Amino acid sequence: MNPRWLGGAFLAWLGLLTLLWWGHWFSLILLWAIIPLAGAVLLTGMGAPSAPVATPSRTPPRASGNGHKPAEETGQSSGPGSAGRLLSPTPPITPTVPPAPATPATPLAPPPRSPAPPPADLPLPAPPAELFGQPLPRFLELVIRDLATLTGPSAAGTPLEEMALDLLCPHLGIAQGQIYLIDPQKPEFLELRGCYPKAEWNAKRVRFEWGDTALAPLLKNGEMVSFWPARRGEPPPIAILLATPLIDGETVIGLLAIESAPPILYQKPDNQAALFLIGQVLGWMVAERQREIARRAEIYTLKQRIDKLTEYQRKLEHTTEYLDQEYDRQYFEKLGLEKDRAQMFESFQKFLSPHIVERIIADPGSLALGGQKQPVTIMFADVRGFTPLSEKLDPSQVVSLLNEYFSAMTEVILQFQGTIDKFIGDALMALFGAPLTVQDPERRAVFCAMTMLQRLDQLKAGWRKRGWPEIEIGIGLNTGDVTVGLIGSEKILSYTAIGDAVNIASRICSAARPGQILLSTTTAAGLGDLVWLEKLDPIPLKGKTQPVEIFQAIAPAQLPGFTEIEALLTVPTTPPPRGQRRPTSR
Repeated sequence: MNPRWLGGAFLAWLGLLTLLWWGHWFSLILLWAIIPLAGAVLLTGMGAPSAPVATPSRTPPRASGNGHKPAEETGQSSGPGSAGRLLSPTPPITPTVPPAPATPATPLAPPPRSPAPPPADLPLPAPPAELFGQPLPRFLELVIRDLATLTGPSAAGTPLEEMALDLLCPHLGIAQGQIYLIDPQKPEFLELRGCYPKAEWNAKRVRFEWGDTALAPLLKNGEMVSFWPARRGEPPPIAILLATPLIDGETVIGLLAIESAPPILYQKPDNQAALFLIGQVLGWMVAERQREIARRAEIYTLKQRIDKLTEYQRKLEHTTEYLDQEYDRQYFEKLGLEKDRAQMFESFQKFLSPHIVERIIADPGSLALGGQKQPVTIMFADVRGFTPLSEKLDPSQVVSLLNEYFSAMTEVILQFQGTIDKFIGDALMALFGAPLTVQDPERRAVFCAMTMLQRLDQLKAGWRKRGWPEIEIGIGLNTGDVTVGLIGSEKILSYTAIGDAVNIASRICSAARPGQILLSTTTAAGLGDLVWLEKLDPIPLKGKTQPVEIFQAIAPAQLPGFTEIEALLTVPTTPPPRGQRRPTSR
C-alpha cells in the first residue's frame, strides 16, 4: 500500500473525528495529542534500529536489561544479584525495516543526527501494518476512544489509574499490569495506585523504595526497563516484563508496569515506542487529575476557612449586638436605679434626716435593730406659749405656721450638718455628730442655735404681714455619750439617741426662756473663745441630786470658718453688755 495514500486516509479520518467532537476541547486536545504517535508510525518507520522514543530530556528511550540475549551468551550471571548488570546499555533491538534517515522527527521522538543527508531518491519506510496485534487504524481508533473516555464526564469520581488500566490493558493485550506513582510527600517511595485485574491487588506490593533497584533508570532518566523472561529470578522489588515511565512534561511521576503479556510487547520496537507515547499521554492525564484534585482541595479548604470566618463574623456581630443591648440595659437599669434612689431619698428624707437616708441606701443591712455608744451634742428647741397660741388660731393655721417654722429650722440644722431626730409636738430634737461624724459638734450646734433665732426673726416679719401671731422658742444644748441607732420594733424603726445626756438637754431646754440659748458645761467647754457666754446660776434638774451649771450663749465672738454660716451671722463690734468670753477648752 502506498504510504502517501495511507497518510492521506488517516488525516481525513482524523479530520472527521475533529468535526464530530467539535466543541469538546479536552477531547480535541487528546485527539491531536495522538498526532505524534501517528506521525511516528506513518513517517518515521518505528521499526528502524535508530528510531528511538523520546524521553523527558529529549533523548531517545532505551530498553534496559539483557534484551534479546540469554545470560549464557553474554557471559553474565543469571543469579539474583545480577540485576545491576542487566540494566547496563546493550545494542538496540534488531529492526524489521530499514531506517528512515531523512524523515522529520516528532517532538516526542527526535531522531539522532546523521553526519550527511541521505540520497533524495531513497523511498520512505513503510509504516507498520499493525500495533499490538491489531490493524493500525483499528488500534488508533481504540486508543483515541479510550483516552476520550478517560477525559469524559463518566470518569469523574473514579480513580483515573484504575480506569485507564481497565480500558487500555485489553486493547494492548496486557494480562497483568499495575500503575505505580511517586509519593509527592516522600519521593523515594512508589505507591500502587492501579491494578489489572483488580482481584490481584492484595497480592502486590503497595509501597516500596525504588532508589537502589532496577527501576532507578526508569524513574531518574525516563528510560523503559525490560527483562528477558529467560532470566532466572525476579527483578527486584516487583515482578515485571516491561515498564514504561509516566511522564508529565519533563518529570517522571510514576510507571506503567507490565507483569504478564505476550512476548510481542517487549520484543517488537514498534510496540515499545507506541507504549512509551501512551505512557506520556497517560502521565499527563494522571498529573492533570492530581492537579485538579489539589485545586479542588484548595478551593474546599478556602471555602472551609471562609465559612469559618463567616461564622466568626456572625458570632462577633451577635456578640457586639448583645454587648450593645447589655450596655443599654445596664445603662437604663442604672438610670432606673438612680431614679428609684432619688425617689427613695426624697420620700425617706421627709421622715428621716438625709444623712440617715444616705446611710440606709448605701448599706441596706444597716436597717437592723441596735445602736452604738458615741459622743453627741443634743439640741432641743421648744415653742414658748404654744397652748394659748393654738387657742387663738384655727387648727389649719396652726398646722401651716408649725410647718413653715419646722421647715425653716430643718433647713438651718441641715446646713450645719445636724440630724433631725424627731418632732415632738411643737418641739424638735436634733443631733450633731451622729450618724454623720463631724468635727467640733459643740461649735456647730451652738452656731446653729444662734442662726435658728436669726431665721425665726425673719419668719416673724412675714407672719406680722399676714396678721399671724408671733412665736418664740427656747433652745437647750448638752454634750455627752449616748446610744444612737435604729430603735423600735421589727416593723417600725426610728433612728434616735438614748441616754442621760439626752435627758439633761431636754431639762435645760425646759429652763430656757423665749429667745434664750442655754448650754451645759460640757458643751461650753468645746467652744473656746468663739462665743460670748454668760454664766447663769445652777439649776436643779429632775432626777439629779446636784444642780447643773449652765451658760447662756449671747453672741458670736468670731466666726468659726463654717462656710454655711458666713452669710447668716455677724460678729458684734462691741462685746454684749451681759456677756463675757469664756476662755475654756476641751
